[in-house]
Amino acid sequence: MDEAKASQVVRDASQILNGLDLFPFLTCGTLLGYHREGGFIDWDQDLDVGVFVPSDPSIVKDAFIKRGYKCVADLGANDCGKEYGFKKHGLQYKIDVFFYYYDKDRDLYWQSVWKGAGETEYSGPLAQMIKYNYFKFGLKEIEFYGCKMYVPDDVGKFIEMQYGPNWRIPDKNWGWWKSPFNLEKTDVIMPWKKLGWYFDTGEDV
Repeated sequence: MDEAKASQVVRDASQILNGLDLFPFLTCGTLLGYHREGGFIDWDQDLDVGVFVPSDPSIVKDAFIKRGYKCVADLGANDCGKEYGFKKHGLQYKIDVFFYYYDKDRDLYWQSVWKGAGETEYSGPLAQMIKYNYFKFGLKEIEFYGCKMYVPDDVGKFIEMQYGPNWRIPDKNWGWWKSPFNLEKTDVIMPWKKLGWYFDTGEDV
């Protein structure tokens, strides 16, 4: 991963999301890189940030676009599995903004990812929502590449919930759609064309 370009994306996200008072926190592979590598994972291809879902998630989309980013993924619904992906010309990496929802009946937080329903990755006309479930957590402030970000208050426990007890051992075969220990398949299905998915070819935008 090009550290200079990736860190610029993180700094932009920090300014945008802190400016909206949304307390952006590192999650998924970006959190794992922070905690295990002390930076980014070398072979990672995107960046992951979470926020607790606001009443109107579109404020995030509007704010990134105003900063020159293109929205390349607009997934889910405001009250069910919302996720955005953004890229900016010259910065190479997509940043995914995951919204975290609180399930009061189960007393846990969850985020979503979307996968081709009953098919191989990205294939088929339909998409299935998959949940990653986490314990109820708070946040603590950190400095990450010179900017203000947050992480879950028990980082090790949070990471182990997703990556399992061997999270300290790098796994290049990890698949976000199959490998997480906290993965829960749902019966929420949407057509890809309504999800606004952008198939990233690796080219800049």
